[in-house]
Amino acid sequence: MFVFTLLIASEYWRARNPELMSRWPTIVILVAYGVAFLARIPIAERLVLPVQPDPIADLVVPVGAAALVLHVFCLAFLVMAMAKERLELEHRRNALVDPLTGVANRRAFFERGERMLRRLLAEGGTAALLMLDLDQFKRINDTFGHQTGDRVLCAFCETAVRVLRSTDLLGRTGGEEFACLLPGATLTEAFAVAERIRTEFERCRLAPLGAVGPASTVSVGVAVTSDAAIDLAALVATADKALYRAKANGRNRVETVGALMAGALAAAGSESAGTGATPAVPATAGPVATPAGAATGVAAPGVIATGVAGTGVAGTGVAGTATTAAETGRREARRPTPETAPTPALVARAASLAPAHDRPEPG
Repeated sequence: MFVFTLLIASEYWRARNPELMSRWPTIVILVAYGVAFLARIPIAERLVLPVQPDPIADLVVPVGAAALVLHVFCLAFLVMAMAKERLELEHRRNALVDPLTGVANRRAFFERGERMLRRLLAEGGTAALLMLDLDQFKRINDTFGHQTGDRVLCAFCETAVRVLRSTDLLGRTGGEEFACLLPGATLTEAFAVAERIRTEFERCRLAPLGAVGPASTVSVGVAVTSDAAIDLAALVATADKALYRAKANGRNRVETVGALMAGALAAAGSESAGTGATPAVPATAGPVATPAGAATGVAAPGVIATGVAGTGVAGTGVAGTATTAAETGRREARRPTPETAPTPALVARAASLAPAHDRPEPG
């Protein structure tokens, strides 16, 4: 029985799963139970039924019975706890691992990547990020079928994992798009890693299809922490811009953010040289005479002098004239109109419209 319990404890020990915490008390209980079996050997003759009155037997029998009951109940509880923990770990692993390729999915990449990046920046280190996108992947699915496309994705992940270090983080962020975080890598080192992944994947061929299989290539955008903000989302966005440039320049290539900025500056310089145009300078207004003195295109303090708006005192511009005309119209509207004398025609018209009893009798 001692050997049996030790073998069970060794099986739990060989698992060496640090996330399975219930196995440690289980191992302790099994070892203690095995040691209890060894301790019974010297007093085995005194425990033969029927037990004779003996002070040692009177102590060992009840303690042994209680230890046996405790062992059975605790072991059953711990085994159930281990089964529950294994199930939870499996669900968590399925939620954080891409089921097709076996690498981290988008959620796991961003969760682990954020923690890794914060730790690196707190220690004063650097990191590089690779954005990788398989070229013409839809054409592979349409030509060879989706099963072949899945095998191409798996082949790419195997190639990338073979090139990357164990400390690097590779994740699948989209259909055929992947991201890789390289802690402690400089721009030159990240470019070398990306170029090696590109060349090895370009030489990769699926075994059953051979030379007629899909010739897959990958485009890569590279960014380092000095090119973007300190969070992972900004680093991904910066590497994405380099990836789009790699796609625009013909695919199957590696582009960096430095090359992207240099290309933009070169394009801006060639455009300026081709047109020969100089930046437009806003024209200043012409001089306008104002009560504050002769203006030279800049308004005197407290006076609007732009050649159009006029002045607020004795305006010579368009707006000043319009303001004076409007003010004159308002004053004319407020002026009372003089009463006019009634004409004979109006008197005759009023008499014809008056009631009969109000009309004057004919003379």
